[in-house]
Parts: sequence; structure tokens; C-alpha cells
Amino acid sequence: MAPILRTEALKVQGIKNDQSLSKSQKLRRLRMVQNRSNRELRVILTRSQFQQLQAHRQQQIAQFMQAAKSSSHRGAAARSSTPPGVQQR
Repeated sequence: MAPILRTEALKVQGIKNDQSLSKSQKLRRLRMVQNRSNRELRVILTRSQFQQLQAHRQQQIAQFMQAAKSSSHRGAAARSSTPPGVQQR
């Protein structure tokens, strides 16, 4: 099981760090990676263990989505049309 999860973690990290992908592309690719791993893990894990893994993954996706939302809000401030150091009135 460890090799499957290790390979998945490396792929997930690569997707998260890929700045050329949009948020929806990242999410789609993350789900594809998990689906591939699921096929292998279903053979190894009991039904209960697999359900626990799925619940953990849902939490990870929710955290990813929250982080993506907060980073997009910070990005909007960085794209302000007001030059740095100039106060708006």
C-alpha cells in the first residue's frame, strides 16, 4: 500500500506546484490520480478501510479548494491598478 500512496503523493505535489494549470484543471487531474490509485487500493483494503481513505481524501480536497480560494483573493489585491505606495482617497 505504501508504494501506491507514495507515488500518488508525488503526483499530487507535482500537480499542486504546476503554475500553468488552472484550479479546475488541477482538481480534475487530482481526481484522475486518486481514481488510478483507488483501483489498486480497493484490492488491498477492506471496505471500511477504503471508506476511511475516501473520507480523508475528501478532507484533503476541501483543504485544497479553501487554499485555492484564499490565494485567489490575495492575487486580486496584487493586481490592483493603484501603484504601490500610492494611497487611494
